[in-house]
Amino acid sequence: MDGDAFFTDCSQSLSGLIHRMEKEDTSWLFSGFRLVINSGQVLWRNSEAAKKIVNDVNDMYFSDNGVKLWENGLLAAYLAGGGTNTAELREKYAIADECFIKKNEQCQHVRNGNKEMALQFVNETLRKQITYVPYGTINSYENTDNTKFIFHCAGQGNKNRCKSDFEEINNVDLNVCQ
Repeated sequence: MDGDAFFTDCSQSLSGLIHRMEKEDTSWLFSGFRLVINSGQVLWRNSEAAKKIVNDVNDMYFSDNGVKLWENGLLAAYLAGGGTNTAELREKYAIADECFIKKNEQCQHVRNGNKEMALQFVNETLRKQITYVPYGTINSYENTDNTKFIFHCAGQGNKNRCKSDFEEINNVDLNVCQ
């Protein structure tokens, strides 16, 4: 979980999500909103498949390809089959984050957690390793909603202000699990 993401409902448990991953026999769980994936709230299973994904994306990040896609962009490009080649990474990222780039109907599939439609560009082998959940199942970016499991200050310039605004609006202390 990113340092600018906070548990907002400590009465919820990860056990339901873990059980779902076990039932689906997947290696990672995530949801989308504007981006097909936000690495700020991802659940990983301790498996060889998960380790391979993390290592492959790590290799993409540290390759000398000149592409400045950070973790979200690299994970999206990886989902679309990107490697370490600059042109390929840019092309695959554009495919994976179509919603963010084009603001089109793909956004609804991403937010609804429709795995088959939102992740249609992901090869079948990799898609079988993913539990894709609707936006709001594990995360929220809206500071007026403290009913979600995690609030994430993604894209907010001043993280301290984002956190204090959330606390003030919702009358909570994110330093204390309630």
